[in-house]
Amino acid sequence: MNKESKNISDVLNIDASLYSQAVPDTIRIVTGSSSFKEILRSSAFIDKTMLIKDIVDSADKVLLITCPRRFGKSTNMDMIKTFLEIEIDKDGNKYTDKTTTINYKLFVEGKIDLGKTKTESLESKLQIAKHYDIIKDYQGEYPVIFVTFLNAKGLSYKEIVDGVKLSISNAFKQHEYMIDVLDNVCNNNRLSRLQKKKAGDSLAKFERLYDNNGQKATDIDIKDSLKFLSEVLHAHFCQKVYVLIDEYDAPIHSATQNNLDVNKINSFIDGILCSVFKDNDDNLEKGLMTGISGMVRASASSGLNNVSTYKFLENHIFSKYYGFTGDEVSMLLNKFDVQNKQDIKNWYNGYLVEGGGLEIYNPWSILKHIKNNKLENYWEKSGAINNILKIFAIDGIRNTINKLIEDQELQLSLKTDITLNDLNNLQQLLNCKDEIPQLHIDLFFSYLFEFGYLSFTHNKNNYKIPNKEIKSEFTKNIVDYYLDTYKLSKEYFNNAIRELDDLLKDSTTISSTDNFKIALNKLFEPLLLVKIDVAKKSGVHPNEDLFHSIINIIALQSNADKFGTEVWCKKQGRADIILIDDKKKLGIIIEMKYDVSAADALTQTKKYIPIFEKHKHIKTIKSLGINVSKDKIVDIKFELEENPNYSGQGTNREAGI
Repeated sequence: MNKESKNISDVLNIDASLYSQAVPDTIRIVTGSSSFKEILRSSAFIDKTMLIKDIVDSADKVLLITCPRRFGKSTNMDMIKTFLEIEIDKDGNKYTDKTTTINYKLFVEGKIDLGKTKTESLESKLQIAKHYDIIKDYQGEYPVIFVTFLNAKGLSYKEIVDGVKLSISNAFKQHEYMIDVLDNVCNNNRLSRLQKKKAGDSLAKFERLYDNNGQKATDIDIKDSLKFLSEVLHAHFCQKVYVLIDEYDAPIHSATQNNLDVNKINSFIDGILCSVFKDNDDNLEKGLMTGISGMVRASASSGLNNVSTYKFLENHIFSKYYGFTGDEVSMLLNKFDVQNKQDIKNWYNGYLVEGGGLEIYNPWSILKHIKNNKLENYWEKSGAINNILKIFAIDGIRNTINKLIEDQELQLSLKTDITLNDLNNLQQLLNCKDEIPQLHIDLFFSYLFEFGYLSFTHNKNNYKIPNKEIKSEFTKNIVDYYLDTYKLSKEYFNNAIRELDDLLKDSTTISSTDNFKIALNKLFEPLLLVKIDVAKKSGVHPNEDLFHSIINIIALQSNADKFGTEVWCKKQGRADIILIDDKKKLGIIIEMKYDVSAADALTQTKKYIPIFEKHKHIKTIKSLGINVSKDKIVDIKFELEENPNYSGQGTNREAGI
């Protein structure tokens, strides 16, 4: 297994010589914007316009596409909106000749309007321009309602509802010309009194939803708001409407994480969605929702049963449009002459689409790296789990995450069809309420998968942490958990990491081992241990498990090239820790015991020597036996020996650990 979790500063120091020069100021890398037209002008633009064709060609009436944050959901939504929406004159009427419009020239001629009669041409025309039938029938031909619930979050039910009202009000503001259109109908003396009254009622409702961020709107106004807007747009343009809702699940996730009434929030959102998508065939041409999770739709009690869901990393036609594919990443790295391609792959390695045929990378991280030229965690503080330190107190979750951090692939029973009851159980877990059964733990890892913390592997039903970036986020949180829970000194913890690194650099002297022992003794001194006796048949003593976990995390933070905890030769069983330093041609086996002896631990390391049969580039094997007594006194015994399989050659690339 590859040892992937190093201190970021160490990685930067090691790999600095591999970097190309920083991206010149004349090269424009756009990050932090979801505007399609803004991103079009980026030097790193990737053409995803064929998504438009696949959406309009789809037989589905309403689609839901899910993927984690920073994978291009909002940009793609803005692209679809820009392509489809009718461009209007000052009176709110469609231009008679769409070939003169800004968006037609963009999608067909590759010309970006910069204002004041200035334009900029794309390096090449967009891929969708080749499809004349799509251009003719769809480009600029539909009224579009666009809503984003991204900021419809809060610490109370009222805050979330106010956020939803604001989001809907903003959708009405995109069509403010309809105020004049409806007002003109009200004052048209050629119309009947009934027609004018109906227009007046519509105008009053439109203004309630438009003004004051929707605060004057009634509950019924909000529930029927998008359906109502589709009705007036359909009547005005004599054309059915596309309804696009971005981050549709943000309100329910906010309620889940902040311990609010998820049933109430879900019912509120469900009412809005059902009104526009389920009971609106007369006005709806097609609907598209995007979000992080498919859970909310699956848990809706009344049910949007006409929605076709396309989930993150499932093998479907839309997978390649959300995120960068491996080929697209290679193209960008070549374009900007980035030299450290393998380091980038290790840090931001793609998510594997089910079936193993496609890797998807997080665009945000790739673009930030190209722009800043640093290997860093650009995806941190995702906000997926607010109480992660408390959640690590749950043994089943902490132990599983420890294994994932160690590069293990795990078989997990993830849930795909989530009920509203599941959502309540998930909320209890996230807020650390009551005892947590295994089913709830499975639900938690389903949640992590939806949020992009896990990926499929080439083995069916197996999951892993996809890359160093995500692993560094987990590792940071697990370290904080141990420091906080057991009142460990961060200074002593970092010192133990440094001493282990020194041991890797200078493996032959006693002093390096003694210094590591001293560092561990200082670190463990304040620990409060469990005062129980456990018979051998009862399994691992809790204190042994604690010490092993802490030393394991220290090893993960070291500068070893490879790290492994699972032994690959079943006859030998399992070794606690394996470290490999390719440059030093050094392999280290660490075995740990509690209240036995360092000599016994050292003896046990001997049966793991055959591991290095596959690693013929390793010259020296250092075995360490570590024992921690009931009084928290650390003792270390070590031995050095030559690898009997040493070939004298360089790194064996074929032998992965």
